[in-house]
Amino acid sequence: MVLFRFYRIVGTGTDEYIGSTKQTIQRRFCIHKALYRSFLSEKTTNCGSFGLFKIYGVENCKIELISELECESKKEARMEERRIYDERRDIIVNLNRPYVSVEENKERVKEWCQVNKDKIKDYKKEFYLDNPEYNKEWYQSNSESVLEQKKEYYIANRNKILARQREKYHANKAKSIL
Repeated sequence: MVLFRFYRIVGTGTDEYIGSTKQTIQRRFCIHKALYRSFLSEKTTNCGSFGLFKIYGVENCKIELISELECESKKEARMEERRIYDERRDIIVNLNRPYVSVEENKERVKEWCQVNKDKIKDYKKEFYLDNPEYNKEWYQSNSESVLEQKKEYYIANRNKILARQREKYHANKAKSIL
């Protein structure tokens, strides 16, 4: 079991950043400030606490201990941090959620795919056109499973497929008469 400390960084307003650490919170706060200075000189990426430093000034921000908890793993600590995050969601400036469950991640990916379906379709089409050898090799190595899937699809959707073929046949027949 390891002792994790859950903290918040606050400025003079109501916004706060939530985090967890095995270190003392004073040491962790020093690291946040050092990373912010590095960020200002464009040497590191952004962190949610930097927004507080930018708005209120580093000198006007402070770190406060929320709680301490013995955890068996970092995952368990992240789950506790997520619970705290959810309680304070309206005032949090964190850029990322501390813990994302498998189900939440699947849902997020599903939403992203839905929003970006045109982009995905264009990428797949471009990849297909740019990689004819890959596509040919893939089809040859997976032809049995592809044929099996097509067969299963046909069995499951036989009536729909035949109805579509009849419609197409009658539409073409009507065109040829005219």
